[in-house]
Amino acid sequence: MADFLITEYDFENRADVKGLNVSGSLDSASIQSVRDKVDLLIAAKCANIILNFGGLDYINSAGLGVIVESMQKARLLNGKVIISNMSARVSQVVFMCGLDRIMEITDSDQEALEKLT
Repeated sequence: MADFLITEYDFENRADVKGLNVSGSLDSASIQSVRDKVDLLIAAKCANIILNFGGLDYINSAGLGVIVESMQKARLLNGKVIISNMSARVSQVVFMCGLDRIMEITDSDQEALEKLT
């Protein structure tokens, strides 16, 4: 499995939205990195976050838990966490757990941005 990496990026003309590229494995060894990044964004009053999972190879229950936790934090500021570019492998885990019913999932960042307008 690839090393975990999370990087922040901006969207032109959308100061109210931040993107986080998440790649590698999202599990108990890496969830604190996601939690820390989301907490920094929330503290800066940026509650609209797109988690781009295009490079994510693996996710387990701990990883799913930190996503749900992030969604709850964003909602406290009337924001949203939207997941984009999920691979078939990661998507299968999300759907098997039934989390597709509570998560907003899009095929692209552009589609996610449209949901935030």
